[in-house]
Amino acid sequence: HQYRSVFDQAFTTAHWKPVFLIDADSVRLFPYLVMYRTANKEWIFSVRSYAMQDYRDKFKVCLKVTSPSETLNPNQSVESYHGYSFDGSLLSCMDDEQEVRASGHYLSLTDQQVKMLKAGSTLLRYFVKIVKRD
Repeated sequence: HQYRSVFDQAFTTAHWKPVFLIDADSVRLFPYLVMYRTANKEWIFSVRSYAMQDYRDKFKVCLKVTSPSETLNPNQSVESYHGYSFDGSLLSCMDDEQEVRASGHYLSLTDQQVKMLKAGSTLLRYFVKIVKRD
């Protein structure tokens, strides 16, 4: 079986398994990152939660997509990394694609933007921060 780049797969949607974002501060939200590429070569990133809406509304999400070559510094804030970012609300685990798009609470990138991030065989790196709203 020969490897095919995701960029060579026209007219198909590519999904990755959700990435659960669990730490001591966010365990009650049970948040996870959803990432997929549409048949129209659009990349969608959203952060969803199993929590009830009244609890989800107390938090906001900061999502940053960068190049894998970005140097990590534990003392550096996520906001200072180069790349594409989104600040918004956590979505419900029950939201379908139409509801996600209608909400506007997602990050959308094109194939070209993702290709510019790629380093070696790794497409991108992402950072997610969930914080209490003021």
